Amino acid sequence: MYINKKIFLLVIGFIMIVFFLIDYSANKPQKLNREKFESPLAFSKDRILWERSFLADPITGKIPDNIRLKELMFAKTLPTDVNQPNALQWTAIGPNNIGGRTRAIAMDVDNENIILAGGVTGGLWRSDNGGMSWVKVTKPYQLHNVTCIAQDTRPGKTNVWYYGTGEATGSSASESGSYYQGNGVYKSYDGGLTWDSLSVTASNTPHSFDKNWDYMYRIKTDPTNDSLDIVYAATYSKIYRSENGGNNWTIVRGNSQTNSSYFTEVDITSSGVVYATLSSDGIDGGIWRSANGTDYTKIDPPFMPSVFERIVIGVNPSNENEVYFLANTPGSGQMSLTFSNNEEWNSLWKYTYIAGNGADTNGVWLDLSQNIPANNQSNFDNFNAQGSYNMVVAVKPDDSNVVFIGGTNLYRSTDGFTTSLNTTQIGGYKIGTNFPQTQNNETGLPDFELYLNHHPDQHKILFLPSNNNVLINANDGGIYKTDNIMDSIVVWTTLNNSYRTTQLYAVTISKNAGSNFIHGGFQDNGNFITFSNNPAEPWVKPLDGDGCFGAVSDDENSYYFSIQRGRVYKLELDAYGNRTAFNRIDPIGSDKDNFLFINPLTMDPANDEIMYLPEGRNLWRNNQLNGILLNDSHEQISQGWTKYEDTITTANATYWNASITAVAVTNDFPKRVYYGTNNQELFRIDNPDDPSSSHTEITFDSIPSWTSFPSEGNISCIAVDPLNGNNLLVVFSNYKVYSLFYSSDAGYNWMKVAGNLEQTFVGGGWGPSCRWASIFPMGNKTLYFLATTTGIYATDTLIANANTNDPSTIWTQIGTESIGAVVCNMVTTRLSDSTIVVATHGNGVYKSKITSVDDLLNTNEISEGNINTLLYPNPANKITYVEFTLNNSSSTSLIIYDQLGRVVQKNKEQILPSGINRIEFNVSNYNSGIYYYKLKVGSQSKVGQFIVQN
Repeated sequence: MYINKKIFLLVIGFIMIVFFLIDYSANKPQKLNREKFESPLAFSKDRILWERSFLADPITGKIPDNIRLKELMFAKTLPTDVNQPNALQWTAIGPNNIGGRTRAIAMDVDNENIILAGGVTGGLWRSDNGGMSWVKVTKPYQLHNVTCIAQDTRPGKTNVWYYGTGEATGSSASESGSYYQGNGVYKSYDGGLTWDSLSVTASNTPHSFDKNWDYMYRIKTDPTNDSLDIVYAATYSKIYRSENGGNNWTIVRGNSQTNSSYFTEVDITSSGVVYATLSSDGIDGGIWRSANGTDYTKIDPPFMPSVFERIVIGVNPSNENEVYFLANTPGSGQMSLTFSNNEEWNSLWKYTYIAGNGADTNGVWLDLSQNIPANNQSNFDNFNAQGSYNMVVAVKPDDSNVVFIGGTNLYRSTDGFTTSLNTTQIGGYKIGTNFPQTQNNETGLPDFELYLNHHPDQHKILFLPSNNNVLINANDGGIYKTDNIMDSIVVWTTLNNSYRTTQLYAVTISKNAGSNFIHGGFQDNGNFITFSNNPAEPWVKPLDGDGCFGAVSDDENSYYFSIQRGRVYKLELDAYGNRTAFNRIDPIGSDKDNFLFINPLTMDPANDEIMYLPEGRNLWRNNQLNGILLNDSHEQISQGWTKYEDTITTANATYWNASITAVAVTNDFPKRVYYGTNNQELFRIDNPDDPSSSHTEITFDSIPSWTSFPSEGNISCIAVDPLNGNNLLVVFSNYKVYSLFYSSDAGYNWMKVAGNLEQTFVGGGWGPSCRWASIFPMGNKTLYFLATTTGIYATDTLIANANTNDPSTIWTQIGTESIGAVVCNMVTTRLSDSTIVVATHGNGVYKSKITSVDDLLNTNEISEGNINTLLYPNPANKITYVEFTLNNSSSTSLIIYDQLGRVVQKNKEQILPSGINRIEFNVSNYNSGIYYYKLKVGSQSKVGQFIVQN
């Protein structure tokens, strides 16, 4: 029976692959799977596959549309630690000297010391001292996915700001509806201190989303019109114009619904002339000019290629009749070789407006493409737009001959790129850097070098109004500044001073009490560490690449860090964290193509000689870590490595496509190893010292089937009780599957414990993606911590969820007003001194001390055991009631929210007697959809959900 089920699932999986390929082909013109590619820091194909396996609904193979907004709204219904006087006090431990991917930055026209900048997952930040320090102005519960920003620069209006959301290319979550999707435009009336969503640009139903407003490239304001508040927005496929500050919008380019452009851009001169570009895949593809913002003329150059992707715009501030266009033009323009020796083609054009509508002879075009840097001493020195991901062009305000273009690197030309002789690389990678060579000519190794105090992948350039030699640059490493952009060797300083927008995959701490060592694996930023408990202390990067998992020896003299595709390094560091010696240590005989993009590794918590490393379907074990000598080699090794004989390759041959995604090792005896796969399977090795030991499958497979593990799904974490290896918590990370299972007998019996984190008891709905768990025994109780896409949750009681009527685990959000609802990828704890550390994917690392179970979880939410509420009818369409019982006479009120969290009705507060009470409200005028009610009783509150069908 068991084997038949496996064969059945294999057939179903094959059918799903066929349907996926058909679906992909049918939807390919929309290109919603475009990704940053060919980067030494981010291999998009591997990353897309890894993320899809990690997050996608296994039934559809896709990340659910608009899931980020849905899970944030669902999170508002869960209990929190707000108003809890003894809640954990969190420290944003850093890194404060490293920024994350930053596409949005602007300077206040009234005060150049005020800068607003946004990370693509890190929220919006504001500095009032020129970047010496930053304050996050995005609220913990608000969407953090900022991609563009603009100020209303008209006198008397400069308090008004706008920012756009959603990254359509380059995101490390590339599916539609993934957690870097946006929700339109946000607006501020107080200089960027507080922000609210412009509802007309937001998605208004949970069942569909506006693809245009969910991905935004640029937002611009018109500085010339005193009577109208004119704003332009370049979104996925369309250019919009508003005359009333974003309350209503008109499409001015990109009207087609079927042949739409993926890339768009818009810019406006100080006299109100608008330039817009749309990629060639749309019917309106090309370059457009408008003198009034409503009537547009196509001004394509005579040498315009038939295929072009993103085209960015750079108006010359000292002569606005001159405009530069930097374009990604596959097959045309200047060819340069990428990091992997593939061809990339880009173009640079200069346009000079002469008269009339600017088209034909009314405008002059100059093709400067052949002067784009290419074919230099290293492929890293070539201009590389990474398929439209990183592109910027700008002209120095006080010198029309000085032009800057940015791709992975930043370049300066002092003759406007009319020749290639006066161009200097001034940022990005170190000039002449390259990958180290290995015997099998692997690419993507981590020892390429960066331009001093700078970072690759350029997105935005600002000139200081008071001194145009001072330039501020936003890129994938955050924000950087130079005091003289005209120096022969440009010197940069970081402005990432508490601008915490880094995106972590994983975090590692020492097991030693009092140790301040923290390692973080950062997307696009490598492996960074700190030895300090002072948040102001800079973190140090001893290993580049996409930072992944880590480990540290008991004496904290040997460090183990990994990068993408399972490459593992052993390092020695000095007292400051700088690398003094290293050796690559992943095993000879492993296949790099089998490793996951972010591949786990696990050190035995009781023996720092032993490490476990999965490789696809295989599990490797090294038992000689301390004996590995450091020879500064990038070659794989054989010393200490053994591959287990009985892995899922032989144990379950039908699951040929499974990969091991999580490994855990017990801290006590008997010694056991647990590992799980991306195909919902879970195994236990009872004698891991013997490589021929059998592997017992402990996948929860029961009747009725709805109590089992999901039929498909990715096991992202196996948390083991450090004092009792029989107790383990298994985490499934996919959306639309049940997330958490617990066993107290080493996997012989299981119970479902996701409780209130699931919208439905079978695991569908809007519940968050759960990522990582940690079990923390404390006195006579045990705390359970969980990292999710809507923050960190905790509970001290796991209650089985057997069916819809049974009680279930109540998870409480912790760090609600510090960490908030940001994506959290990992939470780790240390028993020896009650330390807890959290890795976020957008706001760096947080740290705290666990004090008391009762204090931690004593919230003001009403539990089901204290009060019962009943809303009826549900679905509702006219008069609706909330019925509840009060133990004592209490002040009571009812608030109704829509699915975006906006108040749609608020009943007047009233004193109600003890006993059964009922509050009535009318939903006749509501739009159909999902709504929430909050019943407030004194200082407590209870949140519930209902549906309106009108």
